[in-house]
Amino acid sequence: MPPAIKAIIDARAEIEREVDELLRQLEARQELLAAAARFEIDEQGELVVSGGERGTPAARKRELILGIMRERPGEWTTRELREALAERGIDPEAGTPVKNILWNFAKEGHVVSKGNGVYELSALALGAEHDQPEVLAA
Repeated sequence: MPPAIKAIIDARAEIEREVDELLRQLEARQELLAAAARFEIDEQGELVVSGGERGTPAARKRELILGIMRERPGEWTTRELREALAERGIDPEAGTPVKNILWNFAKEGHVVSKGNGVYELSALALGAEHDQPEVLAA
């Protein structure tokens, strides 16, 4: 095997760890932004809590996506899941992107990636209740 290819293969695990860490950091910052979006400064310079939540915390979005997928077992596209969230009054573009949640679910074994943005619940997720902490752990 050429040394350059071996170096790439050897570096893959480290790169995957770095990507996982960056995604965790991104998710934490998106949750912080969503929380901060609930506060505004009024005309008098007073801090007020806004009426609506602009983003949905990642843990809640994860729970909703698993629930949606359990309602209709089978294959789901990222687009279908975004539409299903929107039908439930959740802005799929706010906070952690749906594709990132699905990517993490696939790494955790909750869903199986079929390729091209298509996912299906794994046997682990199908057999677990949606409120069990081991399924929802971020």
